[in-house]
Amino acid sequence: MEEITSWGKKQIALMIGGSAVGSPVYLAIGSGVRFFMANMTGLTYEVDRNLMSSVDLSTAQEVLYTFDFSSMEMSGIPLSEFGQFTLSSGGKCWARANFNPITFDGNQELQIQVLWRIV
Repeated sequence: MEEITSWGKKQIALMIGGSAVGSPVYLAIGSGVRFFMANMTGLTYEVDRNLMSSVDLSTAQEVLYTFDFSSMEMSGIPLSEFGQFTLSSGGKCWARANFNPITFDGNQELQIQVLWRIV
């Protein structure tokens, strides 16, 4: 089996964080309670989905995505999951997080930063 070189890992990070077709540039938020399983393709209960606000590719072999949600989008949501997708709706989930619910009262905005390291 071949090993991926440091240069190769850097290129993978650039492709994933760039504008390549299939890059996970959308973040969906949800209020589902299902635990993570590797074969999951979506969220339990998706509430909203936004395009990334920015991406930082300045560190070799890393991609730092930033996603922003307004207070209007977050109002009343018991947020308990989020995941990254390639499409503005539908599609398959690349990565997913699940946690105890955080309820937003309409006065708070949300910013989620997701760091991917290609090791």
